Amino acid sequence: YSLDVNSECTFLVASSYENELILYDMRTKNKLPSLYGHNDIIKKVRLSPDNKFAITVSSDKSVRLWDISYRKLILNCTCNKSSVVSLYVNEAFNKVITGNIEGEIHVFDLPSKQYSKMDDVSSAVLDVTMSDDNGFICASTRDGRVLFYNLKANDNEDDDVVVAYSQDKVIQLEEHKGFYGAKYEYVARGEIKDYT
Repeated sequence: YSLDVNSECTFLVASSYENELILYDMRTKNKLPSLYGHNDIIKKVRLSPDNKFAITVSSDKSVRLWDISYRKLILNCTCNKSSVVSLYVNEAFNKVITGNIEGEIHVFDLPSKQYSKMDDVSSAVLDVTMSDDNGFICASTRDGRVLFYNLKANDNEDDDVVVAYSQDKVIQLEEHKGFYGAKYEYVARGEIKDYT
């Protein structure tokens, strides 16, 4: 269903419809023991740059961090109210952004094991990404919007979120004051369950 490979193309992780996280050593072309734990399809998987960890999101509403070396679940967060379909992990592998089919966007800080939920966007979040400086989140939604969240915004009312609309293959940009997440105001916060 989803896969990721390290930069040297020596290690690959893939998900299956059987809720399985499949591991491959590409040097030896051997399949390694799989990881199990999700109760539904794993929609996305990302591998850490050092090949020691993987993050998965699933239709079972969970976000999970796996220790590949020891073949075990480290962290599990079931904060989503619906199927998680989009996943972004920054290069440092310490910030995770997810989106689900009911329009929730969650931002996870792995070192602190904390997460925050941004305002709902009222449409399925199909993809999410973050700027290299962790200052902006961009999300695309099923209803054709592309949302940009300024995470560096303060209480200055001049800070805007730009929303792009796709109508007949034309992108129209509009500015919205105080739009969802413009000032990085969260509606919920929580802690990720630790399995270590």
